[in-house]
Amino acid sequence: MKKDEKTYAGIVRNAVAGLPFFSIEDLSSIGTNKKYIKILLYRFVKAGEVLRLKKGVYVSKKYLDRAEKENKINSYLEFIAVSLYDPAYLSLEYVLSEYGIVTENTQAFTLVSKNKTKKFNNALGLFNYRHMKNDLFSGFKIIKKDDFLISKTTAAKALFDFLYLRKKTILNKGAFLALRLNTDNLKKEDLEDLRKYAEIEGSRKMKEITGYIWEKKK
Repeated sequence: MKKDEKTYAGIVRNAVAGLPFFSIEDLSSIGTNKKYIKILLYRFVKAGEVLRLKKGVYVSKKYLDRAEKENKINSYLEFIAVSLYDPAYLSLEYVLSEYGIVTENTQAFTLVSKNKTKKFNNALGLFNYRHMKNDLFSGFKIIKKDDFLISKTTAAKALFDFLYLRKKTILNKGAFLALRLNTDNLKKEDLEDLRKYAEIEGSRKMKEITGYIWEKKK
């Protein structure tokens, strides 16, 4: 590698080391063409200095190592899950497992998005996004964890999303019980929120499914 190439590679390394993620466009202001940036990133990925998160989006190993050292890696992973396919919020099995409502621990990050259903599998994990229509894309908050802003839903909305996306296969109460959901962990306000979301969705099917939970709690 020529001296000027080494210098430019060093500039890029320093630039990306402080970024939680970056694209080729983010590097265009440094002063070279996209073709060379792509070549350089290819070399960095091959050497393990940079990780590819999805097409055109990367993170440096130095950034990840620093997040790990500062005990911020879990917060970072939630942040990147939301950021990779914006707009999206953490929901479904990922959130339900945190509240102990699903019995199995999920190894994937599960999210709801306004975009079409999508999946990304990279060195950081598996990221699953399920499409939700606009009028049901709600019930989440933007919270700050460490240095990161993360969109995450409540137990009630995570459960509603989970059931809504399965409503065609929940044919009766038996099918609902087969899901083995630990609804004992739901509070009264969670049940009220669940009923509210069923009212917003409006179908008799969702009111019936959420009604099984009320019956179980009696």
